[in-house]
Amino acid sequence: MNKILIAIALTIIALNVKSQDVFTPLSFFTAEDNDLISKSKDMVDRGGRMMSTADNEYNKYKDLFTSGKKRKIKKAEAKTVPAKKNMISAGNYFKNGYKDLYNLYVQKLNEINFEFPEDKEKSEELIKNAEKKFESASKIIDNSQKYDEKALKNDIGFTKIQKDIKKAEEDFKTSVTLLYEALMLYENQNIKKQKLDQKDDQAWQMALQKNSIEGYQQYIDEFPNGKYKTMAENMIKDLEQKIKDAELKQKNPSLIYHIQIMADKRPWTEQEIKTKIFATNEAITEQIIDGWYKYWIGSFTKYEEAKKYLQTNVKPRCRGAFVVGTVNEQFVNIKEALKIQNMSPK
Repeated sequence: MNKILIAIALTIIALNVKSQDVFTPLSFFTAEDNDLISKSKDMVDRGGRMMSTADNEYNKYKDLFTSGKKRKIKKAEAKTVPAKKNMISAGNYFKNGYKDLYNLYVQKLNEINFEFPEDKEKSEELIKNAEKKFESASKIIDNSQKYDEKALKNDIGFTKIQKDIKKAEEDFKTSVTLLYEALMLYENQNIKKQKLDQKDDQAWQMALQKNSIEGYQQYIDEFPNGKYKTMAENMIKDLEQKIKDAELKQKNPSLIYHIQIMADKRPWTEQEIKTKIFATNEAITEQIIDGWYKYWIGSFTKYEEAKKYLQTNVKPRCRGAFVVGTVNEQFVNIKEALKIQNMSPK
């Protein structure tokens, strides 16, 4: 899949190569680099002007070239020998200008480190394709240097040289554009990291909202090196421990008995209760159950102990008091509490 995506990317680059400004310095280039880029552009521009001059020369003899008569065509080829030489010289400017740019970009790519593996992989593929294009263009230019005066006058046509040099220029430009694209991957890493951080933060907020093992694990799966990975792992451990604790309580319920000394629809302060209901040095706990404020004292593991304490120490001064039961801190009726007590190991 990655190779397919890279191939598509390379195709898009090749189709849009004319719109790419490969002479724009990037943020991590030095002043020396920028100076070299400027000189490279000057050479390439000079080559372009020389090609335009040659094109104008062709237009002067266009009628001869397109006459269809061998004698007139031969005459046009002979008259445009200087223009042919001009195009070959233009090819040298293209080669030298783009070669300096090519070497600089390759050097930069060898010096930088990509933080994202997918960027590194794509960069390597771009470099390979750039090398192929540059070699292809260089061969065209090198072959054009072999033409002597006689060949230019009698054997090598104007349109062939024109086509070859323009093809070489296009391949040179495509080559450095591919390298520039690889450099842009590095240039945009900070933007990419910022976007990744935003996604990381959003995913973490989603995990917190869910507050479940599945939610935190989903975050870790999506961001294996995320900022909140350690926190997510700790949250999972905490939730797993809570589940284990709950299961343990289910298997070994914590049964506690208390003495209820009063209940009301409104809350009472501890001092009010001790003054008006039951004077005691014991701590009084408040429970809200079904809209009632209930007040308990004592903590007993056996019903018999709670009942004895009720009869001996509470009933004489608080006739409405009675024993209540809780399992895992949840209120249960006495029948249920006694059932659990009888099932527990002695």
